Amino acid sequence: MKASEICVIRSNGGLYPSTTEDFEKIMKPKSDELIIEIKQKRNVKFHRKFFALLNYVFERQEKYKNIEDLRVEVLLRSGEYHEHLTLKGEIIYMPNSMSFNSMKQADFDQFYSNAIDVCLKYFCQDQTKEEIEQILTFV
Repeated sequence: MKASEICVIRSNGGLYPSTTEDFEKIMKPKSDELIIEIKQKRNVKFHRKFFALLNYVFERQEKYKNIEDLRVEVLLRSGEYHEHLTLKGEIIYMPNSMSFNSMKQADFDQFYSNAIDVCLKYFCQDQTKEEIEQILTFV
C-alpha cells in the first residue's frame, strides 16, 4: 500500500493526509499493517535559485550553446557525478540527478554552495560569492 505522498502538520502537532483519497487509504487499509516513510520536502525556492544561477551564468558565457550543457558541466565540476563503464571499457562521468526524490536537502545545500564556487571559478571570475548571492536574491 502506498502511503500519502503529501501530509500536513497541524498546529496541534498531528500529521494528517492532505487529500480525502489519502485519508481513506490510511483509515481503511487492506491489511493490518501500514508502512509509512517520512521524507522532508526540499526547499523549492532553493531549487529555483540554482536554475536562476544557471540562467545568470549562461548569459555571461559563450562556450555552451544551451543551458542543459552548462548544467551538466556545473554538476560534473561540483562533484555530482558517478562513473559509468562503457562497453569499450572506458570510464565516463555521468551527472547525478538533482531531482527532489534523489537528493536530500542537506546534500543539495552543499551542492549549491559548490555550484556557486564552480561558477565563480570558471564563468564569473570578476565577481564574489556575495555579489552572486545578492544578484540571485532578486530572482
